[in-house]
Amino acid sequence: RRAERRLRRWHQAIATDAERFGELDEPQLHALRKRIKRQRYAAEFLAPVMARRATERYLAALATIQDRMGELNDLFVARQRYQALVASEPTAWFALGWLAARIAEVRALAVPELLHLARTDTPHR
Repeated sequence: RRAERRLRRWHQAIATDAERFGELDEPQLHALRKRIKRQRYAAEFLAPVMARRATERYLAALATIQDRMGELNDLFVARQRYQALVASEPTAWFALGWLAARIAEVRALAVPELLHLARTDTPHR
C-alpha cells in the first residue's frame, strides 16, 4: 500500500508538470525526465505484485514519454555543444537552426504523450 501511494504521489507530480509543460525551462525538463525515469523503474520493480494489465498500460505510457524526454535532452546537449563552436565554426549556425526547429517539434510531440501518461491510472494490487 505504501508503494502504491508513493507511485500515485510521484505520478501526480509528473501530471502537474505535464499541465505546465510549455512553461518548463531546460533544468525543469531535465528534472521531469529524471522523475519519469524513476517512476518507470519503480513501476517495473513493483510489477510482479501489481495488476498485470494496468501495469502494462502504465509502463507503456512511461516508456513512450521517457524516450521522448531522452531525445529532447540529447537535443539540448547537442545545442550546447554547437553553441560553443559558433565562434570558430560559423557553419555551426546551421546546426543550431536545425536543432531549434527539432527541439520545438519534439516538445510539441511530448505534450500529448505526457497528457496521456497523466490520465493513465497508476498500477494497483
